[in-house]
Amino acid sequence: MQYRSTRANLNYQLDAPAAIIQGLSPEGGLFVPTTFPKPIFDLEQFKNMSYQEMAKKVLATFFDDFSDEQLTQIVGESYGNQWDDKEVVKITKHANNYYLELFHGPTLAFKDIALQVLPRLMHTAIKIKQNDSDIIILTATSGDTGGAAMSGFKGQDHTHVIVFYPYGGVSPVQLRQMLGLKGGNLTAIAIKGNFDDAQTNVKKIFNNQALVKN
Repeated sequence: MQYRSTRANLNYQLDAPAAIIQGLSPEGGLFVPTTFPKPIFDLEQFKNMSYQEMAKKVLATFFDDFSDEQLTQIVGESYGNQWDDKEVVKITKHANNYYLELFHGPTLAFKDIALQVLPRLMHTAIKIKQNDSDIIILTATSGDTGGAAMSGFKGQDHTHVIVFYPYGGVSPVQLRQMLGLKGGNLTAIAIKGNFDDAQTNVKKIFNNQALVKN
């Protein structure tokens, strides 16, 4: 399956591993499939599947460059013992309402759901493309994203995570999560200003082509 930018013409296309590694297209767009798949899932079958089994089926629909064995390993490592509930995403009923619990990940943030699987996808994509360059993940956070990103990428080869956060603008728990994670590839940097200032600086870095190329 090929991927294109939301801002570029159709001639600029990448396969899934390359799109995962690159992250953003040169003009700042996101990558989407050139043609969206139209899977037909058996909902009765899904009803009896684990979260891991469903996740693998969905990922396989979009990432046909990854082998069955690779996806099995990615899903197993992403949704394993670091979750405090084996269901990963749990539905509970209270009165006549149903609630989807998204807080069972290692940082208690809903973003753990994506940021546990993304590092494993990226790590495997690097192997598929035989890319020996280090990748820097640069992001801004008002709290949840920073800890979840650092937890997900902690210890992953060939990746370094740098998180900008507003000084005094995250909760004590979120700050402890970011500063307390041990890993040689993790850096959290406080900036003067608010979240918008942090995000603006990240965008400026991405738009600095000389810096990006180096």
